[in-house]
Amino acid sequence: MMSLKAITKLKIKSSALTFFTLTLISALSYGQEKEAKKEPEAIEITEKIEITEIDESEFIPFTVVDKVPYPSECESFETKEDIKKCTVEYIQKHTIKNFNTGLGRELGLSAGKKRIFARFMFDTSGNVVDIETRGPHPEIEKEAERVIKLLPKFTPGEHQGEVVKVAYALPIVFAVSEKTTKAGKQ
Repeated sequence: MMSLKAITKLKIKSSALTFFTLTLISALSYGQEKEAKKEPEAIEITEKIEITEIDESEFIPFTVVDKVPYPSECESFETKEDIKKCTVEYIQKHTIKNFNTGLGRELGLSAGKKRIFARFMFDTSGNVVDIETRGPHPEIEKEAERVIKLLPKFTPGEHQGEVVKVAYALPIVFAVSEKTTKAGKQ
């Protein structure tokens, strides 16, 4: 029979061997992970495309256009970023102020958040044109269109020194509350 001292030495040697093996495996897999996590190679742009002619029937998205269309309330801002921010806030405030949020409940839509997706253009004169809406009910779509038509004439947008049509996307989110009785119960 083995002595207690011999068994202890075997356990220590076994533990040391296990630790060494785990350390080796860990070190090998770390190197593989490091290789697998290499940054992708940089992409080099070899061709630059410049738009020299702008077809007036085409449009430039609001997020891309050099100089966004803006209302007279935003004329005092100096930087393009400030004018853009002012214009977005102006359109949002206009929509909140004029949109009939009670219409969803009147139409019997289920309670909860409702979304309308509206898209329109500012033409080369700064007028709102080509309004398209998509929503949970045709009457809600008409309401979104009505509110957008109330926008005033804007200073037209420009891209590469030319006055252009600019596309604007306007998501409208509103809540339809549950109907309540006179006693306040649903």
